[in-house]
Amino acid sequence: MKKSSYSKAARQAVLSSASARQQLIEMGGENTIDIIREFDKDMSDEELARKTGIKASDVRVVLNRLHSCGLFTYTRVRDRDSGWYSYIWKMSEGKLRDFVSVNETEPIQEKEEFSEPEDYLKKNIVLPQAPIFEKRRR
Repeated sequence: MKKSSYSKAARQAVLSSASARQQLIEMGGENTIDIIREFDKDMSDEELARKTGIKASDVRVVLNRLHSCGLFTYTRVRDRDSGWYSYIWKMSEGKLRDFVSVNETEPIQEKEEFSEPEDYLKKNIVLPQAPIFEKRRR
């Protein structure tokens, strides 16, 4: 099986965007940025764990979360001697680039400033209304 290599520029484009980094961490967990930074070619989760110093089970969690979002794919390969399967992970560079461009174009919501506390209350607090009772007909 031929393994693909990934450009550092493509990974750096993702990592240089603060909003994309934050979104990736929310999607994949705290180790996501380290995993993407070190993902320079197709590799198994065990290889990536050795390269990053992150436990293999934690690497799998991140990769599976990113896979469910469409940013990574995998190929299952069976070892002829042991019969065990391993997974070779691939980065979807195009989808990762699209992910960054979407996160860069979303507007950042600015905080509203209120001159008087009453203005804030009028805008953000819903006061309970008195219940409306109907007369019962007998």
